[in-house]
Parts: sequence; structure tokens; C-alpha cells
Amino acid sequence: MSIAKTLVWMCLVPAALGLTACGGGEEPSGAAASGAPAASGAPAAATGKTVHMKETKDECTFDFDTPEEMKQTESDGVSVTYESEHFSFVGFTGSSLYGLDQLAGLATMGTKDKPVVRETANGVNLVITRNATPNKPIFAVSGSGEESEHEGRQLGCSFLCWGTKEREADTIAMCRSVRIKYTPSKDD
Repeated sequence: MSIAKTLVWMCLVPAALGLTACGGGEEPSGAAASGAPAASGAPAAATGKTVHMKETKDECTFDFDTPEEMKQTESDGVSVTYESEHFSFVGFTGSSLYGLDQLAGLATMGTKDKPVVRETANGVNLVITRNATPNKPIFAVSGSGEESEHEGRQLGCSFLCWGTKEREADTIAMCRSVRIKYTPSKDD
């Protein structure tokens, strides 16, 4: 089951970017770098208004602020999905935890562009990228995140967050606001 969950997660990022192949990639190790949106395309500024969301899926609790109300659109054994007109969030339980360097490699697979954000903050590894040709407008800005501290566990909590090009700054703020709390199940 954990191999299947790993493959699902590894394929979600490239699929959201409109890529057809799954695989891995690594970026050289180094200090986490973070960047603000670059001046290409003049992304919209964050509105400042947010809706607080908190979702628990098995042992994973995702706590974040979103620029507009999102509604749950899907839930299965390993994930829960929320969407709105401009944003989407998927929280995963039991997913593989990669570390910042491998997460960055997965998130930038198939592109020569550098991540807009690549950081570890508030207990979360986060990589945010742009997609010039998304298969849906909501996938123009894509974030991949996971627990940064997981006490040697190989599986844990991760998430994907997306937004439209016009709402890039809001998407980045939403992805950066995610906090993850892992509570071991009673079966562990």
C-alpha cells in the first residue's frame, strides 16, 4: 500500500503541471532559498482577506489560510481535496516524505525554471513553481509541501496547493500558511 501511495503522490505533481511522465530528479543540496514572485507577468497582489481552514485526514491535520472560501470536492483513503474558483488544496496522509532537495527535484521535473519558493519554515518543506502551460488555469502556480521533521518516519503528511496565474501572490501566501500536525494513530 505504501508503494502505491508513493507513486500516486509522485505522479500528482507532474500531472498537475500537464506532464505525462513520472520520475524523479534531484537538485544539488544547499541552503533553502526563498523568493518572492518575479516580475514576469505582474502577478496580482495578495488581497489580505483570508478564510481559515482546518482539515484532519487520519493522523494528519492541515491548518491554513486561503484567499477565498473553498469547498471539499473529494475525499478518499489517502487524501482530501478542497477547491474554489481560483485555488485548490489536497492534503495527503501516509505519503512518502522526501526532504527539501528531493521535493524540489520532483516539483521542477520537466522544467528548466527555478522554483519561485524553496524553503523550510514552520515545520514544512515547501517548493512553489510556475507552469507556463497548465492543463487548467487553476494549475498555473503549484506548491508541494510536506512535514520537515518526522522523527525518522518514512511516511507522513504532505500537500499540494494550486492557484491561477492572476492570483499568484495569494497562492504563494496560502501555500506558505500551511501548518501540519501529525498525531500517531492508536495502531502505531
